[in-house]
This record gives sequence, structure tokens and C-alpha cells, in this order.
Amino acid sequence: MERIFKAFLNSMRGLRWGFVNEPALRQELILLAVGLPLAALIAPNLLWFALMLGGLLLLLAVELLNTGLEKLADFITLEHHALIGVVKDLGSAAVFMLLVWNGVVWLGAVWLRFS
Repeated sequence: MERIFKAFLNSMRGLRWGFVNEPALRQELILLAVGLPLAALIAPNLLWFALMLGGLLLLLAVELLNTGLEKLADFITLEHHALIGVVKDLGSAAVFMLLVWNGVVWLGAVWLRFS
């Protein structure tokens, strides 16, 4: 149990750091806080609620990984390097794919709920 508790504290420290220091993470944490009750109102059923909330959680997870990659890349060198630029672009593309996924899921839920 002690290891689980320490892992939880590490995770909370990472979320707090991201909220304070990274605008994208701050926006996505706020989106999650707003999205949770909104999904409960919009979701046509429990499966849609899980898809809507799961998409937001997955988006946050990938944004955290992307931020970690960017911080690691900046730690290695602050000089422009083509391959490090590719790494950062790939992380950004992963976040973008999840934004698209969330848009499709949320629009689908709204359409089903209100049509």
C-alpha cells in the first residue's frame, strides 16, 4: 500500500506541476472538470458517457506524455535539432488525433441526444 500511496503522490505532483506550468495541460484539466458533469447531461447512455469521459482522460494522458517528451528534449539540448523537432511534432500530432477523436465522440453524443 505504501508504494501505491507514493505513486499517487507522484502523480498528483505531476498534475499540479502541469496545471501551474503548462497552459495546454491547464486547459485540458479544466476541460475535464467541465466535461464530467456535461457528459453526464449529454450522454445518451452509460456507454456514451464512458466514451466521452474516457476520451477526455486519454487526451489528458497523452498531453502529459507529450509534455514529458518536450521537457526531456529541452533537457537534452536547447539548440535546434531536426530529429528533436520531429519528436515534438509527433507528440503534438498524437494530441491532435485525440482532439479529433473527442470532437467526433462529443458531436455524436450531442446528435444522438438532441436529434
